[in-house]
Amino acid sequence: MVIYAYCCLAFHAEPGLVMPRKRHRTINGIIVKSEFVKDERIISYCGDIIAAIGLPGNIGVQVKQSAAGGPLLLKINPRV
Repeated sequence: MVIYAYCCLAFHAEPGLVMPRKRHRTINGIIVKSEFVKDERIISYCGDIIAAIGLPGNIGVQVKQSAAGGPLLLKINPRV
C-alpha cells in the first residue's frame, strides 16, 4: 500500500498549492522520510476535495493508492 501526504495551501477554498510526498518512514505518526512526487491525478483529486469542502489556509490531506491504482481519501487535517 502506497500512502501519500499532501501539504496544501488554499485561498478562499481554491487550491493554490498541492505538494505531494510519498511516505517512506514514520515515527509516532510523524513522517521522517519521504520524497516529493508529481502525480497530476492525485494533485487534482486533493484540489477537488479542498474546493468541495470549502477549506481555506494550510491543509494536510492523506490518501492511499487503491488496488486499482486510484486515490482513496484517508484523512484531512486543516491547520491553524
